[in-house]
Amino acid sequence: MALFENFPYTNFHELNLDWIIKQIKDGSAKIDDFEEQLTQMGVNIEQFREYIDGLDEEIQEKIDTEIPIAIEQVVESPEFVEEVGQTVRKRRIVIFGDSYSAGWTPDGPVTGFPHIVKNILRLSNDDCLIFSRGGVRFGIEEGSEYAFDSLMNDSLSSIENKASITDIVIAGGYNEFDTKDVINAGIARCKSIIAANFSNPSLRVYLFAIGYHCSNVARRNFLFMAYEKCYAKAGWAYTRLTPAICNADWWASDGYHPNQTAQDAIGKNIAGIMMGGTDIERSTVEEFAPTGASGRTWYSLMTKDCFDCFLFGTSINYDTPITLQQGFFVKLLDITSKLPLDNVSDNNLRQLFTFNAIVVTGGLYYDVPIIAYLQQTARDTFALYGTIYRINETHNGFLKYENVTKIQIESKSLHIRIPYEF
Repeated sequence: MALFENFPYTNFHELNLDWIIKQIKDGSAKIDDFEEQLTQMGVNIEQFREYIDGLDEEIQEKIDTEIPIAIEQVVESPEFVEEVGQTVRKRRIVIFGDSYSAGWTPDGPVTGFPHIVKNILRLSNDDCLIFSRGGVRFGIEEGSEYAFDSLMNDSLSSIENKASITDIVIAGGYNEFDTKDVINAGIARCKSIIAANFSNPSLRVYLFAIGYHCSNVARRNFLFMAYEKCYAKAGWAYTRLTPAICNADWWASDGYHPNQTAQDAIGKNIAGIMMGGTDIERSTVEEFAPTGASGRTWYSLMTKDCFDCFLFGTSINYDTPITLQQGFFVKLLDITSKLPLDNVSDNNLRQLFTFNAIVVTGGLYYDVPIIAYLQQTARDTFALYGTIYRINETHNGFLKYENVTKIQIESKSLHIRIPYEF
């Protein structure tokens, strides 16, 4: 069909007529230059002049009316919406991780979180490249096969079209146990590799701290320091995922490899942050934990920055009497909790808190302030230890209560806030 089909007599010689019209509109020729050819083609010269004179107005009318209608029809079509959506959200990501990423546990393999991320973001194998190596970390000397930069270098040849990579995810942390300077040096080497090989101006690099140990307090505390002093200052988009996976039931028998429930939570939170989220979904909102005393319940509410804890109940009875005295902490109560309520391995650095209690010994009742702290004693067991700090009536020493058979505490008067340090 000729472009200018509305002009009369264009059913024949369409190509020649279109070319003549184009030459005239471009200013390369005049109508009179083609009078002979137009006559041979059966074109009325005066009608042709009128047509040329009104052509600009006709084209503008089409632009103003027909083109917007056509565009609207295309834009509203489901195929166009899907195509634009796919183009806008098109992502190619690379994930570097350790044994967590590989899905290894001593109890058998699970699906690693990178595959959870891949499925949530609806990415193909070509658009989600996963590289895992057990034991990999920043905090190790350059050249070690267990350095993150070594893993990156070994993976580069497998990453085609590096300029199209939109996101790089680095996730791990449990294997960090070197000094701050060594960890920072490892991070710097990885930055250099990324800068030299990935040229997408919109590239985003995410660093996720997911290393954890549900029963080793010293390990948790060291990792917290590494994350705070090195990971958080790396200059990448940083998220500490430990608060999302700190439930003891979510970890394998060794206490530090995530089981499938934890892997799912890790993947969900990483995908959420990558899609623009600003916070993580925590594993437990609240817990009513049983204790070693009948009628006593330890309640923990997980907030954005701490555990808010209360002790509910009436009294703690002791079949084997205890002694309360200055300078000696004695176990007052066992608490069974799935949450990491103890964050410090050094007793000299423990958070101390005070509450009033009635101490019963020898049938007598004494109103005594008790100084206490929490300490993890097993994977999901914590002990409440207490002492007193009070001078005797003659002011020449400290009070001491022997053969204590009961401690009464008003419900909810024992209230503490335990900051996250894991």
